Amino acid sequence: MEIAVKKNYDIPNDVMFTKLLPRFPAKSLLRFKSVSKEWNATISSLAFAKTRLEIGHTFTQFLLLSINEQAEVDESSIRSLSYDETGVIELRNMNCVHLGPHEACPYLTGSVNGIVCLSIFNTDFFGIWNPLTQQYQQLFHCAEMKGNEDWALKTDGFGYKSSTEDFSIFTVFIQLQSLASPLFYLFSFNSGLWKTVNVEGGNVFADSIGRSSTAFYVNERLYWPRRHRKTGFIIGLFCFDLNSEEMMKIFVTPTFRQFRYVEVNDIFEMGGNLSIACSKQEKTCHVWVLKVEADDSSPWVKVYDFNFTDLELYSFTNTGRYLARHQNQFKLLDVTQQGLDRSTQTGLGDAGDIRQSHLYVPSFITFRIKNHN
Repeated sequence: MEIAVKKNYDIPNDVMFTKLLPRFPAKSLLRFKSVSKEWNATISSLAFAKTRLEIGHTFTQFLLLSINEQAEVDESSIRSLSYDETGVIELRNMNCVHLGPHEACPYLTGSVNGIVCLSIFNTDFFGIWNPLTQQYQQLFHCAEMKGNEDWALKTDGFGYKSSTEDFSIFTVFIQLQSLASPLFYLFSFNSGLWKTVNVEGGNVFADSIGRSSTAFYVNERLYWPRRHRKTGFIIGLFCFDLNSEEMMKIFVTPTFRQFRYVEVNDIFEMGGNLSIACSKQEKTCHVWVLKVEADDSSPWVKVYDFNFTDLELYSFTNTGRYLARHQNQFKLLDVTQQGLDRSTQTGLGDAGDIRQSHLYVPSFITFRIKNHN
């Protein structure tokens, strides 16, 4: 007598949503959203986006901002560059959004959990964008800065704090014709409000970060290189904690300062530690890791160094790989190995001048921000 055995292939939801689905590429997830309302809500949630980032899915993706200066008016474009275990799988143009009636090109303030912040220097416009869903919303700065030509945007940053599950935009304004103290502002997606932030030693911060630049975002903190006022050499870092809303200084060891770095290529997380990639004029890049954040005796350790002659160096990943361009082709290289181990199959043609690159994890997060200011 044969006994019928009913095979049960059901997978528990917690395993499906935390172990399996986060490893799929965005195109597959787009189809999975139609399975049920529960799947649609889960895949579109912030928790799911964070899980995809934490487990390190098989795709490494970057957003690239390029400027075409050959056009009558400078044109900007944003491209998505994706890698898998075998190499580049896609290099494509994305629909670039416009922030307002300005000829200036937007730049990438930051990318966190699939949400991108765009802005234009010396304007009061910000744009919040999800490249995957093409959702876009324009924001204005607070009333004090809106249309105020006496003040200019010095730097900004974009990040996320898990304690309140909130995205934030951080800005610093300086007065052009006086020595007035800079003004610090923080915008909350949850409240839709800008508020002032008291930063001790604000003048030192504004003077020491050099030319206008965006912050590096790592683990709910924003970082800027701290420069010597006269020489311009890197002498430490400034760090703004989005949770405590405090600005801190991170010192480097005398050994670090002896190299007299002039450029910070990236500030990123590697192996759970804060890491910084610095270079000098002879095209040699050194990667340092901060084991413990403390005082002047902070144990910065130089873990890698490599020559990037004939390479344009861009973003680093948390696994130690870095994105570079060689002979008009992008390469994903490993700091522990020599040679070009990943490359595109075709050149970039008239890609223009690549100004920025950001690691990017596609997500289906939706947002609705009430900008009250």
